[in-house]
Amino acid sequence: MKKVLAIVLALCMVFALVACGGGSSDTTPKDDGGKQDTTPAPDSGKKDEPKEDTTPADDGASEYPATPFMNEDGSPNLDLISYYDENYDYTQNPQFHVAYMAYSADALYQEAADAIEHFCTLENCIFDGFVSANGDAEAYLNNLQSYVDGGTQMFILDPDLTIFPQVNELLEPYVEKGQVYWMSLMGAPRDEGVLLNTFAGFDYKTQGRECGEWLINWKEENYPDVPWSEFGFISVTLSLSPPLQERADGAMEAILAIDGFNPDNTWYVDTASGGFNTNGGLERTSPIIATHDNIKYWLSYGLVDDVAIGVASAFETAGLADTSCVCSIGGPGMVAQWSAGIQSCCRATYAIPYFIFVEPVFGAVYARANGWCTADTIWPSWVAASDHGGDDHTYSLLCLPSWFITYDSYDALYSWTNAHCKTDYYKCSGNFNPDDYSLFVEAPEGWLD
Repeated sequence: MKKVLAIVLALCMVFALVACGGGSSDTTPKDDGGKQDTTPAPDSGKKDEPKEDTTPADDGASEYPATPFMNEDGSPNLDLISYYDENYDYTQNPQFHVAYMAYSADALYQEAADAIEHFCTLENCIFDGFVSANGDAEAYLNNLQSYVDGGTQMFILDPDLTIFPQVNELLEPYVEKGQVYWMSLMGAPRDEGVLLNTFAGFDYKTQGRECGEWLINWKEENYPDVPWSEFGFISVTLSLSPPLQERADGAMEAILAIDGFNPDNTWYVDTASGGFNTNGGLERTSPIIATHDNIKYWLSYGLVDDVAIGVASAFETAGLADTSCVCSIGGPGMVAQWSAGIQSCCRATYAIPYFIFVEPVFGAVYARANGWCTADTIWPSWVAASDHGGDDHTYSLLCLPSWFITYDSYDALYSWTNAHCKTDYYKCSGNFNPDDYSLFVEAPEGWLD
């Protein structure tokens, strides 16, 4: 296990609340009419080169530009440079245009868009909008080209995972010219398994296994005297997405490792048919419950919030709400229900607030646009030797934190998020213990070997 600079939690966080601008949803590409030209003059070097710094951090730092989180010698700390530094003056840099382009406009994508717009405000950038392709891969690529042609320089992308090769092919000429900088957010950008860019994400199989372990603990706390042989288990997946399949496999492995669990009482539910949404979870799970009415106790890894809410509805419709437990991965969907006072047998979600998720991704693209690092040099402590991209690339895989939250504990996590991110986006009490949360995690075993 390797720690990633835990000392950096002295990030000089001042927990103050500042109003956050509302999100915007734009599903039509912008043209460049009226867009302010904020790039350096032609004789200053390449298009997005940062302004020269004339105030070095110390006497030995004159060879370096001023950046967020500088080392003692004045050089940029490339493991921390992507995080927001409240002591850094972002107005000294070019004012880049930023777009968020997603495959659809679901709640989690909207929250991500709102977070990106917020960090544009904090880091002196211009938000060109949230662009949804409404589930159309061709429209996604066309929208992307339109925004590139319109002069947008920074992109955070969430396409259908299968079109990342086309996305990379479209953007590569502009990246090579220093005109465009991009990262994906919710899915690793791969071409037949090979990384196409650096990525901040998760150990998906470990996450799934931890969800399985959470469900096991719930059973032991609530039904310790019921034999495991009387329980059923449903692991929900999306087979079209290898990372989501890994999560479902991890959860299944955790359950099957229980002594006495009947393997014949386990099922995979694939939302590739039926819908990756609440109705899909309900309609794909209900027949299993109905045809196995001898099973009165159920556990389920419900994949993501919307799907898990549908799975929970299937148990509740069958009259099994009290003896069933669903755990999801996500946050926005369950928090919306809990905030409205709604409780169900979807009892927990393994969450990372999207403002925390977006922060290092936005900052990494911003650092590259300013010329402080490249896709090959950002987050050097997180380059996995076995998975760093082809053609001698050293793309990193930054591992992000997540927290299990329930109806009783979600408020504290989102209160901390508001304070750290300088926003009041999440409607919560503001009460939290800062010692309960950290932006940084240890690398899972084998992650960096």
